[in-house]
Amino acid sequence: MITIQYAGSKNCPVFLCDVCGEQIQQDGNVLWRHKKPGELRFTHKRCNTTFKKAHGPDWDWLPLPAFLVYLWRNTAIDGGKAKKVVELLAHFGEGGA
Repeated sequence: MITIQYAGSKNCPVFLCDVCGEQIQQDGNVLWRHKKPGELRFTHKRCNTTFKKAHGPDWDWLPLPAFLVYLWRNTAIDGGKAKKVVELLAHFGEGGA
């Protein structure tokens, strides 16, 4: 799941594991049903097998870092402009810890 957590006065977007509920910070995966794109699920790598046992084997996956790069590329967002927006939001206490 993607959600917002609060760190002091900052609103921080984070990924939470759909198996254990803990924040995904390093080794995570994005999963979707094979040939039925739509719903996305997020797991730690260590929780991936547990997820597939509970929901069936017909899930494809990508490592979270690769998913983020593909998502960014598909938005056609200018990296320089995005960096300026992030810096502006950080000035107001938004974005992340």
